[in-house]
Amino acid sequence: VSQGELDAVAIRLNGRPRKTLDYDTPAQRFERCVASTG
Repeated sequence: VSQGELDAVAIRLNGRPRKTLDYDTPAQRFERCVASTG
């Protein structure tokens, strides 16, 4: 498995809305968390 393939999977997983995050994506939730600490 190449690094490019792993990166593509990570992007797909982090861009998928999650019910447990009130339909935010993990990336959106992470950005909000980082923005609130800076």
